[in-house]
Amino acid sequence: MSATMTTTQTTSDVGGSAKTASSKGPALPPLDGTPVYIVNVKTGHAVHLNTNGDKVCSVRYGDVRDQHSQWTFERAPGDSPAGSDMSPPVFIVSRATGRAMHLDGNGDKLCSARFGDVRDSFAQWCLLEAEDGTGYYIVNTANSLPMHIDYTGDKLCSTRYGDVKDEGSLY
Repeated sequence: MSATMTTTQTTSDVGGSAKTASSKGPALPPLDGTPVYIVNVKTGHAVHLNTNGDKVCSVRYGDVRDQHSQWTFERAPGDSPAGSDMSPPVFIVSRATGRAMHLDGNGDKLCSARFGDVRDSFAQWCLLEAEDGTGYYIVNTANSLPMHIDYTGDKLCSTRYGDVKDEGSLY
């Protein structure tokens, strides 16, 4: 696993433990409740949940490394998308709130915890390793689009820009 997803205790690699010889896609971060930071390659900042305001995920406050930037991965129902090299789906859960990161797929396309602890397909994510091995794309299962940071604008996490696979979508 890329060093961009790191445990909160160390900056070491967290991948490998969940992948078996028969599983498809990249290894998942630990599924044992170990908190990790999800660090965007372009900005170098950890994804942060604004729990005191709009409940939106972003990097707009810089590289904040507190409990609002810590996430756990929980296995979601289902398998890897057919014919893909993606991991099985996971819920990405805020350590601060216990709520799953959810994509407002029918509205503004922002990643947030605004709707409570919703665990539908818009809260399920798969990992897709970049072809050059520099990181992972976090792809929403409902719309098959990667989570992207608008690094030149509002710094929010969303799928507003479609199937963009640049450094703003790499973690």
